[in-house]
Order: sequence, then C-alpha cells, then structure tokens
Amino acid sequence: MSAHKTTMLAHVPVPGVGEVDLPSNFQSIKGFRLFIILARLPEHAFGRSYNFQVFYKENNLIGNITVFAREDDSPCKACALRRESASLVRGVISIPPRIIHEIIVDSGIDCDNNTMDITTGLVTKALSGKLLDLSGKVLASAQGGEEVAAVPASHAASKRVQPVETTLLSSAIAQHADDKNQPVYFFDWMPHKGLFPVRLTRLSTLLNIR
Repeated sequence: MSAHKTTMLAHVPVPGVGEVDLPSNFQSIKGFRLFIILARLPEHAFGRSYNFQVFYKENNLIGNITVFAREDDSPCKACALRRESASLVRGVISIPPRIIHEIIVDSGIDCDNNTMDITTGLVTKALSGKLLDLSGKVLASAQGGEEVAAVPASHAASKRVQPVETTLLSSAIAQHADDKNQPVYFFDWMPHKGLFPVRLTRLSTLLNIR
C-alpha cells in the first residue's frame, strides 16, 4: 500500500487577487480566468429525462447537462421520494477560453478599460439556454443578459420546470513552473451574474407544460 502524498502549499501574493495558497512550484497565469456555468435543475421538472444546453450565438453548443429521471407513473419508490422532496441535479458547463476571447474581441472594448463586471456582462449577453427532451424537442428557451425584455406570464415556462440556478463563475489558474504537463491548479473562485435573470419562454408547441 502506497503512502498518501500530501500537497505542499506556499502562501504567495497574486496580482489582482491577493494572498493565496498555491502548491509548491506553481505560478498563477496572469490575466487569465476560466469561466464555468453552475446549474441546479429540478430532477422531475417534466416527468421524464431532459437536457439543459447552453449556446453561443444561438446555434453554437457550448455544453450540455442531462437530467435522468423516471416518468411520474414509475413504480420506483426512491424516485417517488425524490419527486416529493423536489430533488435537484447539479451540473457544470465549462466555457472554452477561445469563446470568452471572441466575445471580448467582438465587443470592440478597449482591453485597457475592460473590467470583470464588463466581461461577465458581455459573456452572459452572448449566451442562450434551452431545455430539451431526449428526442431533441425544445421545451423552453431563454436569452442571457440583463437587457433581455421580460417574458409575459402567459408565455413563461412554469416555475416548477425552471432551473433553480444558472450562475456564471470564474477561477484563476496556476500552472507548474517547470512541468507544464502537470494538471493546473484552480483558485480564487468568484461567483458572478446569474446567466438567465429573465424567465424561460415556454414554446407554444408544448402547452402541456404546467
């Protein structure tokens, strides 16, 4: 049996972050952050399995979270208990750095004047989300950003099928100073804006969504 190897941490200053603990021989990558989307989805929103997908420029798929759920009339007792307790499924979608870079460049903003708030605003505005069943039929959709017009109640998806949370987060990254093949180290996690502050739109072809 091999002995457990303990990672040694060094207390170092990181520009723009402050004092942090990093593994020995690791250095932060200046000016770079990884962005992810944290989603918490109701397991039994539709009484069957479904997908939550995030898109860039409407049709470029960034990532997918699949919620596996049995139908409401399933004899599964454990499923019934989870349904009664309104259980949630948690998932993470990573946004490729090239997309973040493209969003910033396309905005035309001067990099010297860019801030984290501006960046996160640009990112959320450029993304959209969809709920789909496993056949690919769209159940509901939403556009990201704070400038999106409010969805009338008559066109909004029911609250019980809405994602409980879709939050944009970012992390600073450190890499090994001598061996770039080693896994990177994530630190300084920061929560940002909610991705879809406006309710999802219920599609007219799915009037059975209550």
